Amino acid sequence: MTTPRAVIFDVNETLLDLSALDPLFEQFYGDASTRLRWFTLLKEWWLVGNATGTYRPFDVLVEQALLAIDEDKVLTARERKEFMQGLTSLPPHEDVRPALKTLSEAPLRVAALTNGTDDAVKKQLTNAGLLKYFDLVLSTDSVQRHKPDKSPYLHAAKSLNISVEHCVMIAAHDWDIAGAAEAGLQTAFIERPGAPYAPIYPTPTYRCTTLHEVAELFR
Repeated sequence: MTTPRAVIFDVNETLLDLSALDPLFEQFYGDASTRLRWFTLLKEWWLVGNATGTYRPFDVLVEQALLAIDEDKVLTARERKEFMQGLTSLPPHEDVRPALKTLSEAPLRVAALTNGTDDAVKKQLTNAGLLKYFDLVLSTDSVQRHKPDKSPYLHAAKSLNISVEHCVMIAAHDWDIAGAAEAGLQTAFIERPGAPYAPIYPTPTYRCTTLHEVAELFR
């Protein structure tokens, strides 16, 4: 196995806890589980966009999916603003900060790669107190294709000036791992609760239950 020279993190759910949005979904729709329907619709839209060559910035998809999940609920401008502020103020999972600290001290480049916009991800990582741990923060806006299309992963490796086989994509989404593997990267799947790995996808290079385990692999 090729020795990794860079680790590339997905952001939402891998590093940041989307369940922090549950109170807003409860407030808006009376049901916190609406968050799962919102994210499923959001993912469907960006995958169709990839398939048809129709790119929409992530913040546009986020807001439109929010409006589409319940036709009987019309969110006010204030509510939409409150949601977007919540999305850029997500807390990190408990294992994130110590793992990033360990990796930042290792002989590796540490990057983030997200489907979110460049402005939003920098706000997210700044508000979560994590930005200082990254050498590079990248958005799929740069290539106008969302993950799991191959181009964002190839762009990340090129931006790091490191060949794909020396890069490891770390994510809590099996579709993200599958896309990175297709692009030639090594992969590390984090088994967050309620997010199993689909057996139809390529087997991850590494499979861990926490980011602590990942940090120990590459320290």
